[in-house]
Amino acid sequence: MSNEKSTEALLAEIADLKQQLEAKNAVNTQYDSLRSEIIDSVPVLLAFVDTDLRYVFANRTYQSWFSLDQKKLVGRSVEDVVGPEAFANIKPQMLNALKGKSFTFETQVPIADGS
Repeated sequence: MSNEKSTEALLAEIADLKQQLEAKNAVNTQYDSLRSEIIDSVPVLLAFVDTDLRYVFANRTYQSWFSLDQKKLVGRSVEDVVGPEAFANIKPQMLNALKGKSFTFETQVPIADGS
C-alpha cells in the first residue's frame, strides 16, 4: 500500500511541477513579446551582432533604415549592410564593445540610398 501512495504522491508532484512550468513558460512568452514590442517601437537603431560581426537581430527602425527585413539582415556581415566606408569608421568601436569596453561614440552612417 505504501508503494501505491508513493506512486500517487509522485504523480501529483509531477502534475504540480508541470503546471508550474507551464505558468512560467507563459510568463516568459509574455515577457519576450513585450520586450520585442518595446525594442521595435523605439525610434533608434538597435542591433545585435555576433563575434564575427554578423547580425543576429535588428529592430524595426534598423530594418527600415537599411531597407532590409529581419530575414535578409540576419547572418549578413555589418560591412555588407553598412558598406565598406562606414564599416571602417565603426569597426574599432564594435571591436571595443565586443571586448566589454564602455565608451561613447557618435558617427554618421549613410542609409541604403547613399544619403
